[in-house]
Amino acid sequence: MGHRFLTLALATSVSAAMVVSSGGIVAAEVSPDEQVTMLTRHNTLRASVAAGETERLGQAVTIADLTWNDEAATVAQAWADNLLATDTFEHNADRGDLGENIYWESGYDPATGAVRAFQSWADEAGSYTWDTDTCAETCGHYTQIAWSATTSVGCGMATDGSTSIWVCDYAPPGNYTGERPYEPGDAVAPLTSAPTESPMSTDTPVTEDTPVTEDTPVTEDTALPEETSAG
Repeated sequence: MGHRFLTLALATSVSAAMVVSSGGIVAAEVSPDEQVTMLTRHNTLRASVAAGETERLGQAVTIADLTWNDEAATVAQAWADNLLATDTFEHNADRGDLGENIYWESGYDPATGAVRAFQSWADEAGSYTWDTDTCAETCGHYTQIAWSATTSVGCGMATDGSTSIWVCDYAPPGNYTGERPYEPGDAVAPLTSAPTESPMSTDTPVTEDTPVTEDTPVTEDTALPEETSAG
């Protein structure tokens, strides 16, 4: 199966420890805080899509949280470093069995680049139509983020202090031709109102004088029905 969407992002616009090399290139690795930022934003979007589509389609849509993938992050970091050093912007053809989103910006604070990189990809949601599985414009970054079969992500970032490049690699990859990012499962039962209690007939009153017979013992094992209510 082939990948269908070109997942590149550009912006005329990363916090991490930065080291200046002898060639003047500033190398930067994704910090623990940025890992949390990227992972949290990925999973928040996935949960939101699942909830919204479950309601819209009337069937359960499950898109599980991603985990951080150190191996994918190593591949992503090496490619971000390469793109910055060679002043190029293209996908890593040798990344193996990984999906990939990349982002470039210049003139923005590198310390807040993670948020902008992710948001540029997430904003493509409006260009994707699940019902027809089509993109009005670029939407491959978004569909990779929402791809339900993807289970992990790892990201890398490189900057020279002005230009910054973000790369996120995904395992297993998404964006296969002829497949949607997610499919609904079982139908979701509609909410129902609580049944009203039937009024007790005045023809058969229950009073303190009504005896409990031995034929209908009441014991601790006799479960009383619980009253149901709308959830």
